[in-house]
Amino acid sequence: MSEVRQEHLRRIALELETLRASIHQLKAEEDASSELLPGNNTVNRHHALEHAFEDLRDSINHMEEVLAAVAEATGEV
Repeated sequence: MSEVRQEHLRRIALELETLRASIHQLKAEEDASSELLPGNNTVNRHHALEHAFEDLRDSINHMEEVLAAVAEATGEV
């Protein structure tokens, strides 16, 4: 088990956590601004944004799963 490899895995995991937090903040800002928009397109915009943020969350979850598999395969876990 290489300390360098462990540090790489920790850094990547931290970057994913940071990315998740940034996306959560962006979604909160988008949710707040969409409440201020009048009109019929607001529902479509809201639905599209929800889907996009769900895709982002799923992608991060997938990257975390792959990172865990790499750690396990390399004996880091």
